[in-house]
Amino acid sequence: MAPPKLFIGSSQKNLRVAQLLASSLSDCAVVDVWNEGVFGLGYGFLETLVKRLEDYDFAAFVLASDDMTTSKDESKPAPRDNVLFESGLFMGVLGRDRVFLVYDASVDLKIPSDLAGVTLAKYDSTRISGVEGKGAVRDAVLQISDRIKASRFPYLVGEWRSEYPMTFEEGYPMVTEEMSVRTSGDTLSLVTKTSSHDDFYSAWGRIVLDRQIIGKWKSQEGKNNMEGVFVLTISPHTNFMYGYFTSPDEQGGLVYATWILAKMTDADETEVNERMRKARAMLKKITILGPQIPSVPNS
Repeated sequence: MAPPKLFIGSSQKNLRVAQLLASSLSDCAVVDVWNEGVFGLGYGFLETLVKRLEDYDFAAFVLASDDMTTSKDESKPAPRDNVLFESGLFMGVLGRDRVFLVYDASVDLKIPSDLAGVTLAKYDSTRISGVEGKGAVRDAVLQISDRIKASRFPYLVGEWRSEYPMTFEEGYPMVTEEMSVRTSGDTLSLVTKTSSHDDFYSAWGRIVLDRQIIGKWKSQEGKNNMEGVFVLTISPHTNFMYGYFTSPDEQGGLVYATWILAKMTDADETEVNERMRKARAMLKKITILGPQIPSVPNS
């Protein structure tokens, strides 16, 4: 499996803290620090960051005494507003359990109160300078690395291309869709965004054994009122999935159909097509053993 990708953000003033975190976490993730030119030229930083949010599996932000804020006539040091804003963007896309806030424990820092589910880690700004700087972030590094290494579930959030048979007879074209995938822990949801045949579906399931998704699907409101179950296998690099789903037939029975998906978020058209090709190839290795309906989680 490809190593997870970690984004680290900070203010310019606290860039050294971000760099110390990055060098200490490089053994468990591919790390990008906000100032390293990873976003290229031609766009503003924020605009490009929004475009690339889904490229990352985790994010960490350094909260330090960059500004002063006053509340109830009491002034306190506070993090820079844009750092908090960027951390909120990542929470919205990755989920709170994949965002870390690393705060300076040597000052009475004002930290937002509504942070349930977010990992808070400490560092000591009084020890940052000099050759022993890594010691100041050691506790935070251990906390973050343990969380990353303990993350059992592959990162699937993003836009995916989906393909399945339009009918269960030979010679009919395939239905191609674009689907949006969201996850929370071991649960996953998929929703059709565009479809070549005006078929719109939603699905939800649970990741089991790290590499399989078992779930249910149904047509969206106003459509064919169809539903069934599905099983998908996640590729080692988490960029395509393949499997099958069940669907009711005209006689009231069930039929099986193949289903493949390729991640579009981090790829150009050529790469997406290659992922679809690999998914089709993996389908040939699947043997469906009779009308066995998998046990699926409740919605």
